[in-house]
Amino acid sequence: MACVQKDQIKIHLTLKLLTVWAYFIFIFYTGQWAFVSFYLRYLFFFLLFVVTLKALMQFRKLVLFDKKTKWGRIKFGGQITFALLMIWGCIQVINGFSTNEKGIDIAFPLREGFIVHGGNSVLINYHHSDTTSQQYALDIVKLNSRGMSTKDFFRADFSRYAIYGDTIFSPCDGKVVAMKDGLENAPIGSLDNLHPAGNHIILEYDNNLILMAHMLKNSIMVSAGEMVERDSQLDE
Repeated sequence: MACVQKDQIKIHLTLKLLTVWAYFIFIFYTGQWAFVSFYLRYLFFFLLFVVTLKALMQFRKLVLFDKKTKWGRIKFGGQITFALLMIWGCIQVINGFSTNEKGIDIAFPLREGFIVHGGNSVLINYHHSDTTSQQYALDIVKLNSRGMSTKDFFRADFSRYAIYGDTIFSPCDGKVVAMKDGLENAPIGSLDNLHPAGNHIILEYDNNLILMAHMLKNSIMVSAGEMVERDSQLDE
């Protein structure tokens, strides 16, 4: 009796496609695409769609199941386990885009930008492990024409980043309750333990405090105690 190849079995092909799609959805939302190109994830999506379509065109010709050896059953169980693990990861990522907690209505502080970290799960927001003030913090970058946050990979030169020197606008009507300016711009990848927020502004809005951190030295245009309007310019 001829042996049926693994890729000629419907159940194996179904599990393989399910696992690949779950893995792709996971990295679609969690991958650091801004380092290589944000647009690449759409190219991968297109290629995956083409491969899936080609596989499904052969689906009806395949056998549903095949008699397995003990080792074959073990591999099959591992395949199911990995598929379920990736599906669980996707569910956690998707759930991270919503929360049962009450939010506030604020505007995006830049004219252009992309949130690389933010949400209700550590899978999409590494800040979320901090259950204090940073739990729902956002990291924002700006993309250049190639869909990258910087002109090169992991460059230490601030000016190579698309967001460098961009104008920040107030996300709400509020009061500047605190601010700090004049600190040196910390090298990329380093942290000033004495001033972890760097040059920053704290706005009070609707009984909430909004911190905008890591601003350029001597760029802040407002003072503590000043009232600002939504979309008003905060730095230069």
